[in-house]
Amino acid sequence: LNGRRLHVKGVSWFGFEGDNAILDGLWQYPIESYLDFLEKNQFNALRLPLALNNILSNPVPSSSMLTAEPALMGKTSLHMLEHVVGLAGRRGILVMLDIHRLNSSLWPDPQGLWYNNQMTLDTLEGAWVHLARRFCRHWNTFAADIFNEPHGGTWGTGNDATDWNHAAEKLGGTVLRACARWVVMVEGVGQAGRSTPEYFWGENLQGARRRAVELPLQDKLVYSPHVYGPGLWKMMHYFDGPNFAREMPRVWHTHFGFLLDDPRATVVIGEFGGPFNKAADIEWQHALVDYLIRHGHVSSFYWCGSSYHEPASMHAHARACPYVALPAQHLSTRLWPSGVGVRCAVCGVRCA
Repeated sequence: LNGRRLHVKGVSWFGFEGDNAILDGLWQYPIESYLDFLEKNQFNALRLPLALNNILSNPVPSSSMLTAEPALMGKTSLHMLEHVVGLAGRRGILVMLDIHRLNSSLWPDPQGLWYNNQMTLDTLEGAWVHLARRFCRHWNTFAADIFNEPHGGTWGTGNDATDWNHAAEKLGGTVLRACARWVVMVEGVGQAGRSTPEYFWGENLQGARRRAVELPLQDKLVYSPHVYGPGLWKMMHYFDGPNFAREMPRVWHTHFGFLLDDPRATVVIGEFGGPFNKAADIEWQHALVDYLIRHGHVSSFYWCGSSYHEPASMHAHARACPYVALPAQHLSTRLWPSGVGVRCAVCGVRCA
């Protein structure tokens, strides 16, 4: 940050990427209440997932979803997004924008690509230009997660229709031309042709071994794998056996961790998390945090900071829902025991 190493301690807050086109939980608590939790626990970053069709249409969310934020009733989705960014900035909290899906009504996308019959790569590029023009001026926006979990993609095969690295270079270049100070987050792909499951969506960065992503400003490139354990999908072969957690560092190194040993590469874990009520899931999450600590306290975003009751969520009110508040509080305190607050205006952010 301004020439010094920036450690990101973040959470994702979903909602904008869905049909409601607004942050989850605002029928229950106001935005400031959630931000109180983040500030109290010294989180310094938010990842805000978006849907491409919502960016293009900019709908007015239903007032029924905003009973805790009546002042926002009747406002557009992007107006609300800008409001959230501003409130976070007053508290020194950074914001990463994430185009999480193409269509707010369709998840998962069966193709797993960054385009479909209605929306092209050019459409996605145009949306990023629009976002950059609106949000680059906010000091605390610092990163563009250019597309979430392109699990149907390949890497470095020479097929432009499916090679995610090629699309990432186009998208990243577009983002940097529109907002040169942002960093560009590039996630991994999925199975990339494997017949048996090996990778979680967004985790497979093996293609970067032989074909690194190249951007106009190479120091703005951040690889951002998504990493999950048996609580999300226990069918991975490496979850077998009572001592599976001891073997996970080898798996992670193969999937993405080799980049942590490359001085030219920067890595931020874009998603990790899971339920925190079963021994295997708790053991897995602690093993990942140990791995990140050993590699220099790798920056990361916990999924997620919303109130919706799904296994990997973290309610902003620990008393109201301690089951989901505990993981992010406890694990992030282990990873960043002293906190990593950001309290200054940013002219340029460098995550390296």
